Amino acid sequence: WEITTKHVHFDWEIDWKQRVLTGGVTHKLVAQRDAVDKILLDTMFLDIKSVAVDGRSVEYKLHEAHEVMGAALEIPLNPTEVKSGNEISLKVDYSTTNKCTAIGWLEKEQTAGKKFDFLFSQCQPIYARSLGPLQDSPSVKITYSANVRSVLPALMSALRVSPPSETIHGGKEIGKDVVEYQYNQPVAIPSYLIAIASGNLVYKPFEKLEGKAWTTGVWSEPETIEASYWEFHKDTAHYVATAERLVTPYEFGVYDVLVLPPSFPYGGMENACLTFLTPTLLAGDRSLVDVVAHEASHSWFGNNVTTADSGHFWLNEGFTTYLERILQGELHGPAERDFSYIIGRKSLLDALKGYAERPKYQRLVIPYTFGEDPDDAYSTIPYEKGSNFLLYLERQLGGLDVILPYLQDYVKTFRGKSIRTDDWKAHLFKYFEANGGKEKVDILNKVDFEAWLHGEGLDLPVPIPYDTTLAQKAYDLARAWDESRSKDTTNLPFSESDLKDFSSNQIVVFLESLQSLSSPLPATHIRYMNRVYPSFNMTGNAETRSRWYELALASDAAGDFVQNAADWVGFTKAIMRTPHMMTSKVGMSKKSNDPEFDEFNRHFTAVEGAAEQLLKDSKAFTEAVNSLLVSGSQFAVHFAAIFSPLGNEYNLEGKHPESASTIHNAEGYQREMEDLKLSLAPELELIQSRIVGPIGELQTIMKQIRKNITKRDHKLVDYDRHNNSLTKLREKKEKTLSDEKNLFKLEQDFEQAVNEYETYNNALKTDLPAFLQLATRFIDPLFHSFYYMQLNIFYLTLEKLNGFCEKKYETSGTISDIASSYETRRGDAREKSPPPPPMSAGAIPPPPYSAGPNANSVSSFAAAKKAPPPPPPVKPKPSPAAKPVIYVTALYDFDAQADGDLSFRAGDKIELVERSDSAEDWWTGKLNGKQGVFPGNYVQA
Repeated sequence: WEITTKHVHFDWEIDWKQRVLTGGVTHKLVAQRDAVDKILLDTMFLDIKSVAVDGRSVEYKLHEAHEVMGAALEIPLNPTEVKSGNEISLKVDYSTTNKCTAIGWLEKEQTAGKKFDFLFSQCQPIYARSLGPLQDSPSVKITYSANVRSVLPALMSALRVSPPSETIHGGKEIGKDVVEYQYNQPVAIPSYLIAIASGNLVYKPFEKLEGKAWTTGVWSEPETIEASYWEFHKDTAHYVATAERLVTPYEFGVYDVLVLPPSFPYGGMENACLTFLTPTLLAGDRSLVDVVAHEASHSWFGNNVTTADSGHFWLNEGFTTYLERILQGELHGPAERDFSYIIGRKSLLDALKGYAERPKYQRLVIPYTFGEDPDDAYSTIPYEKGSNFLLYLERQLGGLDVILPYLQDYVKTFRGKSIRTDDWKAHLFKYFEANGGKEKVDILNKVDFEAWLHGEGLDLPVPIPYDTTLAQKAYDLARAWDESRSKDTTNLPFSESDLKDFSSNQIVVFLESLQSLSSPLPATHIRYMNRVYPSFNMTGNAETRSRWYELALASDAAGDFVQNAADWVGFTKAIMRTPHMMTSKVGMSKKSNDPEFDEFNRHFTAVEGAAEQLLKDSKAFTEAVNSLLVSGSQFAVHFAAIFSPLGNEYNLEGKHPESASTIHNAEGYQREMEDLKLSLAPELELIQSRIVGPIGELQTIMKQIRKNITKRDHKLVDYDRHNNSLTKLREKKEKTLSDEKNLFKLEQDFEQAVNEYETYNNALKTDLPAFLQLATRFIDPLFHSFYYMQLNIFYLTLEKLNGFCEKKYETSGTISDIASSYETRRGDAREKSPPPPPMSAGAIPPPPYSAGPNANSVSSFAAAKKAPPPPPPVKPKPSPAAKPVIYVTALYDFDAQADGDLSFRAGDKIELVERSDSAEDWWTGKLNGKQGVFPGNYVQA
């Protein structure tokens, strides 16, 4: 790097209507050498407004976008002014766009409270560049600060400066008032740890441990705060304290967890100061709380000592998983630590098998090519293979007592730095040479680092034995079921008590053991297991329930469980399997145009459009009904007010008996509209809960599928490009030596392009039909339900209005008949109507009162031509009096409308001669030697 960012300040406003962040980012950069002539920042889908360097506006260049890496933002510098070590201030004004890959926006129906929308970010591995223009690489570590303005509480991966966490939205009204949230992150972190979340969020602190400067607590929606607090308050602080005792002090000041809404599509993310957690961890028995041990361990490995690029991702996840399992051993016993490796082994073997056709992703150190998407290699391999490698080294070197001092030195050596595997390996040998001498170095020299770091294959390079004490009874029960497959279920010895002493992890191992059988259990046995172990269908433990459905759906009894599984998953988890399934390859002809896929894609696009239209229609209908009810109720209120002039002091009904029914009906109409509003509220809520909410969740899933289709299309472009280049060179009649070399490379590139394209294409061709079938079954009933909900609301409204009109009005006529009747009855009402009544003093000047009976009627009429005056006050104008009282200040200009009126301008101080008790009356005053009367609502005492 010629110049690197040292600190970043974000200034954002969350625009909930447009679903973007607007504002700017200010970089404090440090030159690493003299004469740097430009700055390059990563961006993706950003709307750049302006750029300034050291306060001076400059021209900039936004390069052509790369499908994975985005568009480079190039900013010129004056090389003669740049010296090594100089600090440079760079400000970029911009906004995110609706294509932002870092932010997920949830509809309110997708939240637990269903009252407010929600946003969350996910910047790993390289999506921070769509949150702001940054040097979006883990090799650059930065401190940052932020000011975020929002009508909903906003959280960030930093220390909160203001307002206090315990104060909900700074004491303002959530959803209405804008509050500025200020954050500061003084510890340098990689850009992928910048995080933001905003929604209806509240905080509850955990009990502070004695002697600890840092604090812990939980954030969530109000509807889940108590369950979240109960689930995590007992263990969270102890995980951090234990890790601190084993490694080095915790540096981030705060370790809070945020439990996200139900539609959050990820498991967890170790954002600095604020771990994001899925609500599926709220099992109700603390059986899944060990996930916090993993995320907390990232505070040392990943957040502190960081991989310099995605190719060495195992340095983050392998070390974190290793420390997580040490913590489990410390808190629950050594057998529990090995048991976690046993649980992780199946996911490791599945991942290695999944990458059989792309074996480089089976390595710990992955040699990415330019522009390759690191998400393509995401799996459990760096977690499980990496932690097993460290466990292997621990056992070779002498156990935990030997390895823990090494871990402490490792963190101290690379604290706050970004490193690669060669840096780690060099430190490993250096440390044990100094703390063990030749004996330890000889042990390390016998380790096959090449096999562990760069090797491929379907298993670990070396078998790792584990303590199976806790797993044995799960193995025994699985074997008993396997051996029973030939027996009639009426004679089987199994009962619910089989699982009485099983922990949730032991149940997981039992189910995974059954999944690993050479052939699935018979359908009769799966159905019998469902009856014997009914908790599998009801447990709040997502790990147990997902494995049960995987087992059941892989058997011949799958049809019995599809609906239950779909209801529980809510589609999300089922379709989230798609990215994982894309790692398997099925043969197909090497074509750049696949009609079969195109047909599936056409149907998928139609489903996308149908879902979007249904969502728009249901929202529009709901808003229309609400507007109708509000306007109808307001109409009744105002209509009733018309027939209640002057506070009912004017006997309108006595003077106009023909209006009696209208006067009474106005009040009745208001009551009917309020009743109708109450009657329709449950119906409108049904539309929100049964139409808008489910469609919103379906759209979240379809966005993920669309992203995979887009990737498939990108791979198709690569395929065509390599194919064209290879075809041209092959058809060249006279090839040079250089051509022959290029031909070999082009063949390799083409083969890779074919594999990648076929992987995406075939996986989508496998999954899209299943999704389309499920989606059709899902959407069609929603259309029907919405139709009948609309009909129900229509008939309820019609029934209520017909009931009100019955025996009061003739409703059988046409609209033109009603309009004609109205015009006839209205007659010359406009000419006969008196001017509007006076209003209280306000921002707009109220009309003055008409003169009393002694006033000149001609001048009053002339004034009325300019602005119709209100009707005369109840009391006549008072006679002038000489006794002064107090002064009043004129609020508005007043011009005399008749003899005896007092004119004045706004701001004049008027000597008050006489006043009544009501401001809605004429008062007497003096100004500039002249005495007269004026409207009391034009002045302020």
